Order: sequence, then structure tokens, then C-alpha cells
Amino acid sequence: MATMQFNDDDLLWNTDMYALFGVDSTATLDEIEKAFKVRCVKMHPRNVGSTLTTVRAYGKLLYAWGLFQSPSERGYYDQYREKLQEHKQKQEVLKKRKIPEDSTNESEEPANKRLKQWEQRMIAKMEHKITVECMDAIVRTEDCFDEVEAEVQRVGHKYRAKSFWDESLKAVKKNMGSMEKLTEFAGFVCSIRAGKQEYHDSETPLDNVTCLLTEINYIKSHCERVQWEATTILSIFEELESLHNSDEKDILVEEIGHRFNIWKGLDGLGASYFDDYHIVDDQSDDDESADDE
Repeated sequence: MATMQFNDDDLLWNTDMYALFGVDSTATLDEIEKAFKVRCVKMHPRNVGSTLTTVRAYGKLLYAWGLFQSPSERGYYDQYREKLQEHKQKQEVLKKRKIPEDSTNESEEPANKRLKQWEQRMIAKMEHKITVECMDAIVRTEDCFDEVEAEVQRVGHKYRAKSFWDESLKAVKKNMGSMEKLTEFAGFVCSIRAGKQEYHDSETPLDNVTCLLTEINYIKSHCERVQWEATTILSIFEELESLHNSDEKDILVEEIGHRFNIWKGLDGLGASYFDDYHIVDDQSDDDESADDE
């Protein structure tokens, strides 16, 4: 069985997202946006160093901002947060009374039942983000690469030698290899969702799913960054075709080359992000069966 190590701090829906922004739960969207802009600068991996920890923290910030922008999503989170706080408060009361957590106290059963109902609704809601949005982002990114490659083959030879474009495309193709690894990770996520594998030593299915949302948000952000570069290159090609001045054309071609270099550099923020994860399928059961035979 595949396992991955993850800290409890990374369980998104168990994080107080208002505290993450330094605002009260009654804050307006304008107040939250103001806090978001400040934290974006302070927490961006480019400013604090691109490590697994800083990228995760920034991804959590982006996810929370997306949630706050949707009134329905925020309302749903507020309700879940309230239920979770009620549950934690009751657990604290039990501890102070020195009542075992596995007590069969009937007054606790309704609260636990309500929390489980919320968990099931949360899991169902997050399945869409994991199985649909993530894979859609990967597919759209691959389509963007195909469009750029087609445009290079269509008009690129008019402005530079074939070797110039071949070198650029080769570098980008290497970068696009990250899509394969991201797809592999997304498939792993689907197995997590289906309960076929464990992500970390979690106690509930909700933990298994929520701790993956930062990773899913990261995949989507990476794909959007690649799509941005591809779209920019396509727009420059379009502008290039409309120009008549050779000097201006040379400037745009150089800009395209620059964009290809940026695209190439994105590989360092793509598949390599998951290199710290050691995903291994435990074949011990199968090996034992083989030995028995």
C-alpha cells in the first residue's frame, strides 16, 4: 500500500482560514482581499525561498482566498468551522471531566453524528476538485503545448532557422514531462479518494482528502502558469505576423525565445515539487503469496 508522510497542520479544512488571513470571521471580502495582498507578498515562494514548506503554505493561502471569493463556498466553510469548533469544545469539556474519549455518553452521540455527516458532505464536495478540476487543468496545459508546437511549425521558419525552434521545443517538451508526473500524482489522489491507498496516518476519510487539497491547488497553479506562457507565445506569434518592420520582428522573436526559457524554467516548479514524496507500492503481500506457492 502506498503511503505518504504529511503533517496535521496541512489539513486545510481543519485550518482556521480567517486566522490565516489575520481577520475576524465577520470580515468583508474587501478586508480579506486587503489582507490577502499583504500576505501574498510576504509568503510568495519567490520572496521567502521556494521550498516544499513555503510552496505548501502559499498554496494554502491561494486556496483560502479562492474559497472566500465564493459566497456559497465561504458559507459552507463557516458552517463546517462552527461544527468543528463545537465538537472540539465538547471534547475539551470531556477531558476536563476526565471522561474517556471513547465514552458511550449518549449526549455526545448526536454531536459526533452531525460531524460525521458534515465530513461526508465535505468529501463529496472535494471529490470534484480532485477528480475533475485537476485533470482538466492538466489536459488544458497539454493542449496549449500542442497549439504552440503547431504555430512554431507553421510560421516559425520564416523568422529563425529550424535549429532555433527545435532547441526551444525540445526544452519545453522536457518541461511538459512534468505533466506526466502530475497526472501520475492526480491518479494517486483518485486512489486516495476511493480509499484504496493511504496518504498519511490519518484517522478519518476527511483527513485523507483535505490534506490533498494543497497539492491539488499546487498542480492547478503550475498548470495555469504554463498556460500563461503558452498563451503569451501564441499572442506574440500573432503580432509577429502583422508586422512589416524587420527590426521589430527580431525583437518579438527574441521575446518568444525568452518566453520559451521561462517555460523551461517552470520544470523546477513542476514535477520536481513531488520529488520529496516517496510513493511506493508495498508488494510485501504479493511477495508472501509468491513464496507460499
